[in-house]
Amino acid sequence: MSTAQVTGTGRGGNLPGLALARLPASFFILTSHVVGVGLFADQALQSHVYGALSKIGYTSVSFFIVLSGFVLTWTSRGTSLDWRRFMSRRVVKVIPVHLIAWVICLALFAATTFPLGTILANLFLVQAWVPDHTVYFAVNNPAWTLSVEICFYLVFPLLYGLLVTRSTRTLRTLTVLLTAAVVALPFVLSLFPDGATFRSPGMNYHGRPEAISEWKFWLVYICPAARMAESVLGMLIALLLKRGAWPRIPRWAALVVLAPEIYVATEHAHFVFATSAVTITGIVLLIGAVGAGDLRRAPERAAPALSRFGRFTFGVYMYQWPLLWMWYLHRSGEGYSGVEALIVYAGVVALTVVATYLSYQLVEKPLDQRWRRKNASPRPAPAPATFTGGTRTPAAATAARAGAAVPAEPVHPR
Repeated sequence: MSTAQVTGTGRGGNLPGLALARLPASFFILTSHVVGVGLFADQALQSHVYGALSKIGYTSVSFFIVLSGFVLTWTSRGTSLDWRRFMSRRVVKVIPVHLIAWVICLALFAATTFPLGTILANLFLVQAWVPDHTVYFAVNNPAWTLSVEICFYLVFPLLYGLLVTRSTRTLRTLTVLLTAAVVALPFVLSLFPDGATFRSPGMNYHGRPEAISEWKFWLVYICPAARMAESVLGMLIALLLKRGAWPRIPRWAALVVLAPEIYVATEHAHFVFATSAVTITGIVLLIGAVGAGDLRRAPERAAPALSRFGRFTFGVYMYQWPLLWMWYLHRSGEGYSGVEALIVYAGVVALTVVATYLSYQLVEKPLDQRWRRKNASPRPAPAPATFTGGTRTPAAATAARAGAAVPAEPVHPR
């Protein structure tokens, strides 16, 4: 095993299983939003279906937050990162899509629906710091998670430098402690009074509406500082995998843990617990198990073809809301029944996928390629020939014939 593998400082290879896992998670979120806007005319059915899907959506959001820390760490190398280069990469990856979705929302409904301060908070991605659902869920609703991610990006190089040199024992201890902290947070909050409450269509139990404490919901689900614990968990999983120190837990075993957790979160847990506390253990185990399974794959086996579509999940997440509002305003809030509801659902999904694909091909991919060209390290000139007593050394002669040069430094992780 190389020194980089032992210390967890090497750059990891492709993990197609995790790329593939992003697809169902992204469509769980999309489906919960489609139903949440009011897909079914039958109100009892609407309430039951959305009550279940909204919590699966919460689990999927938690999965992506942990995965974000994992991917950034997995694709990093060395013991320190250049903060400016790292942030420029992040800006190119996420800000163009955010701006496009924000402009569409502004043109369709947000300009006449929300006050200027709320619109600007969404534009500058600071809305998640405001403990008010009329702010953090405003304009492009899903963008609140991008507000959380930007906060994590700002401190990631510092966190990476602190964690990558820690001992394996320390990393394992931190993994257990942070998981326990995520689980414990809602239990601690339950000791305090709720204060102001609010309602949402998804906040119900078997059709019964349930009011949620504003500040408690914000703290466990929205607040960037609180959600950062999950991102750091992803970092720890990646470092342990790089060192070959992640426990050999098969994927089916991780699913055996996660499945009942999702059931409890969906059917029995209060929303403050269901957002991430109930399912975080299964999510951590699943990401680690899938990543470890990818590493054990035979080199000659091809990556699953569907894993290539993992690159589109960000666009699916960001473009769904303006499309949902176009549909909502057109139908005046009326739901559908039977096959009609399924057709409408399929249409919304198809339009979201098309918008995502066009955005990737016309905006994201060209900007990404431009960043790579601009930030690729130039190749040094061929080494000059050296002579000993008027005779060129064999190594120098070989370099001169081939025009050999040191390979360009790999582009910084995405």
